[in-house]
Amino acid sequence: MSRTKVKRSLLLFSLTLVVFSLILTIMVGQYKKRQIGEFAMQNSISLANYIAKKVQFESERFHSPLPTDQLRVLENELEVLSFSFGAKRLKIWDANGTVLYSNNRELIGRTFATGEEFQAAARGKTVVEFSKLKKEENVLEQQERVLLEVYTPLLDRNNKQIGVAEFYYDVTPVERFLSQYEWLLKGIVVLLTLVSLLLIYRVSHSATKAITRSETEMEKARDKASLLLETTVQITSSLTIEEILDSISSAIKKYLSIRSVAVFFLDRSTKQFYLKKHSRVAGDLAELEGAECCKKLNRIFEGNQDDLYLKNISKARLFTGRMLELYGETSGYLVPIRWNGQLYGLILFEAHEQRDFEPEEISIFLGISNQIGVAIRNAQLFSQVSNQAQRDELTQLYNYRHFQEKLGQLLLEKAESGEPVSLLLLDLDHFKKFNDTYGHPAGNQVLQQLASILRSSARSKDIAARYGGEEFLLVLEGCGLEEGVQVAERIRKEVENYHFNVGNVRLLDPITVSIGVASFPEQAADREQLIEKADQALYAAKKTRNRVCAYGDGGIESYA
Repeated sequence: MSRTKVKRSLLLFSLTLVVFSLILTIMVGQYKKRQIGEFAMQNSISLANYIAKKVQFESERFHSPLPTDQLRVLENELEVLSFSFGAKRLKIWDANGTVLYSNNRELIGRTFATGEEFQAAARGKTVVEFSKLKKEENVLEQQERVLLEVYTPLLDRNNKQIGVAEFYYDVTPVERFLSQYEWLLKGIVVLLTLVSLLLIYRVSHSATKAITRSETEMEKARDKASLLLETTVQITSSLTIEEILDSISSAIKKYLSIRSVAVFFLDRSTKQFYLKKHSRVAGDLAELEGAECCKKLNRIFEGNQDDLYLKNISKARLFTGRMLELYGETSGYLVPIRWNGQLYGLILFEAHEQRDFEPEEISIFLGISNQIGVAIRNAQLFSQVSNQAQRDELTQLYNYRHFQEKLGQLLLEKAESGEPVSLLLLDLDHFKKFNDTYGHPAGNQVLQQLASILRSSARSKDIAARYGGEEFLLVLEGCGLEEGVQVAERIRKEVENYHFNVGNVRLLDPITVSIGVASFPEQAADREQLIEKADQALYAAKKTRNRVCAYGDGGIESYA
């Protein structure tokens, strides 16, 4: 082959390589944008379903203005939506394009039916639009923000489309985080392309080795970007700490040569670490906790140490007992979980053998620990907000709405196993007269003390709730009618003999309760029947007061 043909072949190959690198860099950017868009689309569909379920939209009530009860639920759920889904703004249209709800109150009642995005969503399609908020528009932070605008169909509880929901997400942190690795990957591609061109012109036989080496580096960079993207999406879409830890463990073992991942949380009351998650251990982890190793770990990370390399875990003297049996002659890497400078826990990455960890691996470990710190804090906040929404403010027992959900789920489970469930419905006797005599603040103190009696009488698997006013509920899992009556009679006697106090003054007048009992599936086939039968038994008990009545096979029976 002549020199001219060689040069022509090399030039053609070089041009092809340059074009390939440009296409690859474009694909990387499109892949990042597509992944963020797909995540936002799925998140918005879930969020629309979540809103429809919580607000309980009905087609006949879906008009402007929205009913007060639905507006109240929407307002109460906004903080939960912000923490759990990351939605910054919310807008709801009816099928005609009239705005029924918006964070911007000025838009409510106005009609916007001509937009392409709205028209597409009204036809049942979810639409994602990227936009950027310029520096001069972002007064608070004075920096450009990346927003996602998502339009998705809104369904009622019968899965009938009744309108359109629009959500705004601020994905700036995720976009910036992924952009770092996007530019890293693009830089690697450009650099390797230049190196390959130089090697092609200087040493033709080295071209194959250079291409092989570049492909290997690109594969590592792609795996790293994929891992970080997957963990970011999983973390931001998870609502509980358990879901977050499961997602992280599976993603790390998928992309890295890691044998196991263990997560330790810091107990602030004892200032010791305890094992929260281990990828190779299922079930209860309590037997694997070791106070001695926890104290040593706390001493190591009580300062600002960022990481700790363990060449041989079994000889590091960090673990004892069964925990030590999990690790052999393997290396590990410990990184702290921190948020806003506060230590929450530790992550231990275990290799398959004794080895040094590559800088890319360490970078990933540190990046993931930072993500987990933020996600765990968000999960804790979501748990706190959810718990507040489930509790009665005065007694801190479950409220009636959450009781209905818990009882419905429990009866579905027990319908398959055939295990009984008993319901106790309690009512304070002559409570209206008590309030008229002593006042409502005194009545509230009595309700709180009665709730305390119910909590002490309930097992960990039982459900105690406030039905409303002076009525309370107690669900006894695994108890038939006879056992339910025994528990009810014990509670009745305990209340009768209890010394109720108002402030520091002991009440001389006795406080008593009447209790109605019914059992599933003996006397009731579903939740509604169970509550109805217990209510009928309570009505019978209220005729004589301070009594337990049960709805049995032969009708209502009274117990002294």
